[in-house]
Amino acid sequence: MKRILFIGRFQPFHNGHMYVLKKLLRQYDEVVIVIGSAESEQSWRNPFTAGERVEIISNVLNKEQKLHTVLIPVRDINNHAQWVSHVNRYVPSYEAIYSNNVIVNLLFRKAGVKVLSGYYKRQVYEGQKIRSMIVNSNLEWKKLVPKEVVKYILDNRLVKKIKSFKK
Repeated sequence: MKRILFIGRFQPFHNGHMYVLKKLLRQYDEVVIVIGSAESEQSWRNPFTAGERVEIISNVLNKEQKLHTVLIPVRDINNHAQWVSHVNRYVPSYEAIYSNNVIVNLLFRKAGVKVLSGYYKRQVYEGQKIRSMIVNSNLEWKKLVPKEVVKYILDNRLVKKIKSFKK
């Protein structure tokens, strides 16, 4: 089985992530979505808990018929020398990784892993930009994320929580 890790914080999961996921599934049998910073205290940079991100992404994947994916939250250990081996303790075997994080890509390349990146328009689909739009009541954010993400954020009153971190 050809498997790839898709590593990100997904704060929130957006249409760029969905585009990457579908592209990866055309090349690989299975995508393991590694939800990074799983332990992070909620903040402007990380407003959604690991559990919320699992629920949000699961809702999107359920709509898409699960798509041969696995979700695995992984906490940070703040140790670059150990991070790849730390991730490897949580995930099944894989052939490559996808990430847009420069440090993640460097660490995995250094470990001899094939690294893919850059499949979508990051300047359009970027978590901080989407969170800023939410805080500024710019409803255009709803066009940048799957409908299931909008529903989850609104149903769980997360707009107020996101705004509280930007004070």
